[in-house]
Amino acid sequence: MSNVVYRAPDSLPPAQRGDIIPFPYTVPSNSYFVVGDNWANSWDSRHYGAVSKANFRGRVENK
Repeated sequence: MSNVVYRAPDSLPPAQRGDIIPFPYTVPSNSYFVVGDNWANSWDSRHYGAVSKANFRGRVENK
């Protein structure tokens, strides 16, 4: 369990917004919005936007 609470960038003080993309954000078709499991220290789609499905390799299997 994490004690990190995610808030939309527009609700953060300007000094904490950094380069986070504005919300609401629409993920384009054939793309994914990816986030790291360490929200407070992850460089992810909140910073660079959606990732095209064409950029993924392999697949996840649930066993």
